[in-house]
Amino acid sequence: MPVNYKAYLDDMLSAIQRIENYTANITYEDFEKNSMAADAVIVVINKLPALKISVEKIGRNH
Repeated sequence: MPVNYKAYLDDMLSAIQRIENYTANITYEDFEKNSMAADAVIVVINKLPALKISVEKIGRNH
């Protein structure tokens, strides 16, 4: 099955955009106090290494 690099990049871009949305217009102090926003960002960040590993694996195979 061919690898869809665009899908991986789209997922990464989407993750970055979600983090930007969760943190827009709030100060760092407000972010620290907002556990929902912090938890949402943590979930998104935790998905990024998996995407990175997948992209690195693809690179080694080609």
